[in-house]
Amino acid sequence: MDEPIDTLSAADEDDETDLAPFVNPSVEECPVVPLGFIGGRVVFAMPEGEIRMEAAARIGQMLRTDIMACAAGQAFLGYWRDKKNKFQRELATVWFVRKCREAGKWDDRRAQRGLGVWPGEAGEAVLHLGGEIQRWRSTGDVTRETIVEALRRKSGPSYVLRPPAPRPDQRNPATVADGRWLRRHMDAWRFETLGDEGLTGADVMAGYVGLALLGAVAPFR
Repeated sequence: MDEPIDTLSAADEDDETDLAPFVNPSVEECPVVPLGFIGGRVVFAMPEGEIRMEAAARIGQMLRTDIMACAAGQAFLGYWRDKKNKFQRELATVWFVRKCREAGKWDDRRAQRGLGVWPGEAGEAVLHLGGEIQRWRSTGDVTRETIVEALRRKSGPSYVLRPPAPRPDQRNPATVADGRWLRRHMDAWRFETLGDEGLTGADVMAGYVGLALLGAVAPFR
């Protein structure tokens, strides 16, 4: 499918006689987050948190009708209106591509984390709920941020956008009976005995399934 194209006429934009001076707004104001570049492509995060990689040469065609289509994006593009209120697409495109390049070469080996509970800084636990990140500290304090806010962090792992996950329900926590129910169903398979204490592979599987959503936060992971 072809990318959406900005259909402004030549008379409606980039009239060199009306060009405004190059403006350089703070990147923190931009609802789309420049993340880096790789070859001739730039990498950025959409306002919802989706990571996109596009050819730099096509950014101008997609800027108004795709990349900055949200209300905040349209307002941000107001920086590139000339004295006749015409949109200066080339200047806006140059700014955006420049900021992506200033963010540095995109590291596709950077750890990416999805749904689950992950270790954070200074002993905090990071709960990834799909479209939101919660940071739980040992003091009991909880801070919340969107995926795109988390992607503004330049170091550490990146938390990627996922469909929303069920949120923990403190009113109905899992009980010992729930654990026994899970363990009992593991006996539907035949596992080898482990050691002399009566444990089998079913105990290992029950533990794995019960902790699967804990991500890497458990010390033994």
